[in-house]
Amino acid sequence: MSTLDVVAQAVTRAAAFLLLLGGGLTRGLVRPRQRSRLSESVGKRVDVDGVGGAVVGEENDVIERAAAEGVRLIISVDTGIRAFAAAETARRLGVDLIVTDHHLPDEHGVPPALAVLNPNQAGCAYPCKALCGAGVAFKLAQLLLEESGRARLLPSFLKMVAIATIADAVPLVGENRVFASLGLDGLRHPVNAGLKALLEVAALSARKLSATDVAFRIAPRLNAAGRMDVAQDVIELFSVKDARRAQEIAARLNQLNSDR
Repeated sequence: MSTLDVVAQAVTRAAAFLLLLGGGLTRGLVRPRQRSRLSESVGKRVDVDGVGGAVVGEENDVIERAAAEGVRLIISVDTGIRAFAAAETARRLGVDLIVTDHHLPDEHGVPPALAVLNPNQAGCAYPCKALCGAGVAFKLAQLLLEESGRARLLPSFLKMVAIATIADAVPLVGENRVFASLGLDGLRHPVNAGLKALLEVAALSARKLSATDVAFRIAPRLNAAGRMDVAQDVIELFSVKDARRAQEIAARLNQLNSDR
């Protein structure tokens, strides 16, 4: 059975799963863990939690709490490639762990997870080695949506993938260039209430954006939340449906960016 088949089966059989986010935005992320609006679209319980990488054993604590609450599948995003202890904890507790990451493995290889999706691991023939963490996660989403006959939803993700790709300062070559081009085009007509509000406070509404706009006007407003330990604001911004609430959060992020 291929790795992709293993991943697809694990997602299909899990009634509840956890998205474990890494990277700078996870400092101050939702505590307690937050239920994701993805639950509504996938028909499963989907929670979101985060690890900032600064606390030894933090991943183990997250996995143990999740297992106690009935979670049987954890998918990491932009983290996990060196989480050997966490992978062993997941295995001991009967939790499937799928690692999606773009960071370089160390000399010990990759952790003993159910599956590891990382273009930079040894033996991986995937041609685009420069994907950011969100880009790798998007490729997993692409697999699952295509397998379930919902590939039509893929374009809706590209705006966020473009922001993440540009903000992470990975080379805009190959697939990254495609993500950036399609996502920037889509940002002219955002649907998400939070994204609309963010573009408004950055004075970027209703025009074609450039990579420079994202790097210097959008990304700093999102990164400010991580640096100020209020990253839950970013999660809520892109989850909330009420336009007025989205505008309040975007204004707060804008002020945080100005203050720092």
